[in-house]
Amino acid sequence: MKTESVLVKGMGKEQAEVLGRRACNEPAFFRVLNDLAAQDSGTISEKAVWALSTALTIDPTCGSTYLNGWIDKIEQGISDSVAREYMRGLLAAEWNEEQDAALLKCCEGILQTQGRDIGVYYNALRILNRLARKYPDLCAEITATAGRHIHSSSVGIRALAAKIVKSPGFIR
Repeated sequence: MKTESVLVKGMGKEQAEVLGRRACNEPAFFRVLNDLAAQDSGTISEKAVWALSTALTIDPTCGSTYLNGWIDKIEQGISDSVAREYMRGLLAAEWNEEQDAALLKCCEGILQTQGRDIGVYYNALRILNRLARKYPDLCAEITATAGRHIHSSSVGIRALAAKIVKSPGFIR
C-alpha cells in the first residue's frame, strides 16, 4: 500500500503535517491511517498515530468518531510511543462527556502504574488538568492524583504535578 511505504520511509514533521492535512480533508484517508495505527506494528503504527495526532492539532473535530477507540487502545497497554501520540492527539481534540469520564479513568490508571515512559505520565497529567478546568468539582480528586507524583523521579513530572496541586485546572 502506498500509505504504508510513505510511513516506512523517513518521516519528519513536515511529512506528518502533510498527512495530517490530508486526513482532515479526506475522512477515508483518516480511516486508513487509523487502521494502520491500530495494527501496533512498530514504526508504521507510530508514524500513523503521529499523522493522526497532527490532524487533530489542525482540526480538533476531524477524528471525533475515533476518539473512543483511541482511549480503549491506551487502556489496553499499547506501546508507550504510540500511547503518547494518541494522548497528544486527544489533548488537541474536543471531547464529549462520555469521553471525559473514560479519559479520567484511563489517566488515573496510567498514573497508578509504574515503568511507563515519562511522556505518557506527562500527557496523562495534562489531560487531567484539562478535565479539572472543565469540571471544577473534580479538582480535589485530580489534585490528589497529581500530588502523588510530586516526588516522581522526573523533574518535568514533579513540576507539572506541583503546578496542578497549587492551582488545578489553570495551567496550560
